[in-house]
Amino acid sequence: MEEDFQKGLELCRSGFYEKAVDLFGNILNRHPNHQASLYNRAKAHAKLNMLDKALTDYNTLLGITPSNADYLSDRGVLYFHLKQNNNAIADLDRACEIEPTKPYRYSSRAYLKDMTGDFQGALADYDRAIQLDPDDAVSYNNRGLVEEKLGHLEKSQASFGSADQIMDIDDNSYPTGPVVSIKDKGEDSKKEEEQTKSIKSKGDSYKTTISKLFTSKETRLQFYNFVSKKVFSKK
Repeated sequence: MEEDFQKGLELCRSGFYEKAVDLFGNILNRHPNHQASLYNRAKAHAKLNMLDKALTDYNTLLGITPSNADYLSDRGVLYFHLKQNNNAIADLDRACEIEPTKPYRYSSRAYLKDMTGDFQGALADYDRAIQLDPDDAVSYNNRGLVEEKLGHLEKSQASFGSADQIMDIDDNSYPTGPVVSIKDKGEDSKKEEEQTKSIKSKGDSYKTTISKLFTSKETRLQFYNFVSKKVFSKK
């Protein structure tokens, strides 16, 4: 099984998602509760824009481990792209309850609140993320963008200035759109995935958004380069 699973991961890394789905499916026929196969099949389904099938896999995963904040966060993004905003926020609420001291839980919820028009809620979550991680330049940047939407121009400039100071960059290299800052999956930051890219507004597909989620502090320091890659990893 392990050899087949590793082959599935390599297919995902190479962009052969349909073949990966088939291979993970074969594993799951023999081992229905193999969470790593379910999880990576869900991500492959999402890459193929097969959102209903991805949702089925996440529902199965949460049936096995209902308090997994990573699964809840991923499913919340799915719900968002399925236009089920209440369900999306509910999953991210639950993820915050499970991991209340992790700043990226709040910044991820803030991003979806911003996208769904809850600007005050987004500000509150970005404030909480910054309180927990004062060096989070992405949250300062995104908070500034929300403040701009609310017409709080002085506050927004202060937020952008804080992000500039943390990043030590000049105005010309600063991004013009919100940046997703949802930190890496894994127990106690055991492994740090890396995704960061600017998002201009509301038009992103699921696979575009999910590929930007889960960022480490190191890659946050390079977010203005708009680098994004999806990492398939063993859970």
